[in-house]
Amino acid sequence: MRKQDYYSKDEIKRMFQFYREKGDMNITDREYDILCDAIRCLPKEIVNKIKEEVYFVVLSLGEGRKQYPACYLSTYSECLKSKKGIIFLTPLIFESKPDCLYPTSEILHEVAHHVLGHMEENAKTQREAKKLAEKWILLCLG
Repeated sequence: MRKQDYYSKDEIKRMFQFYREKGDMNITDREYDILCDAIRCLPKEIVNKIKEEVYFVVLSLGEGRKQYPACYLSTYSECLKSKKGIIFLTPLIFESKPDCLYPTSEILHEVAHHVLGHMEENAKTQREAKKLAEKWILLCLG
């Protein structure tokens, strides 16, 4: 991994701060940290692409917050203009797991579907997304 090919976690937090400022995402500090930590593993060109094309929706179960079993997003939302995809992150993604790469691997797997242009879910697209997510993680850790 060449450091100049990746944004720092602080840069990622600033780039995606609009999620917190717009008020249309119910995300805790911990969840935002996890999301930014996962995005940090992506090369700059992929981060720039998803910042422009993907909208993340977090259905939080954070302490002191309402539990959202579902959500509605108007296609007229300021945040959704020019977006090509939406990634929904349910509360399960933020639960502790024994695998130290979880939830990073799961978030990057969903980003990989977008980057690869997948329009449907099947065994082949799942393998392709998993392989690309693993590549990003290995480059990030390397």
